[in-house]
Amino acid sequence: MNATLPSHAHVAQIDSLTVPAVDFDPQKNVYVKNFGYDFSDAELRMLFENFGEIASCVVAKNPEGKSKGFGFVAFKNRSSAQAAIQMMHQAYIKNGRILFVAQFQKKEDRCAMLARQRKAKSEVPQAN
Repeated sequence: MNATLPSHAHVAQIDSLTVPAVDFDPQKNVYVKNFGYDFSDAELRMLFENFGEIASCVVAKNPEGKSKGFGFVAFKNRSSAQAAIQMMHQAYIKNGRILFVAQFQKKEDRCAMLARQRKAKSEVPQAN
């Protein structure tokens, strides 16, 4: 399922996915992983459509068009995104997998946060 963007739409590159940049708000965007490698955009949308109006929904795909096992759901409002995160994180889906659902973060922000966490752990004194 390929979406065609209107000619006036601006786009943003997010972790190698091209998505509309109109009114981009990270707090309305949800990162989803571990749904499997045979999932489509439509199936991902069906998992999240009960939480509110979805602006866009995309499964990351490799050059052959096969799912990479993660994707993004952009909701029209923040409360829908937060509800989806709370209800769907660690939820079992019909293929037996357990979803990981979290607030979207830019890759460089996520890497910086993980580096800070690793540094903080290494600085904690060890008990003898």
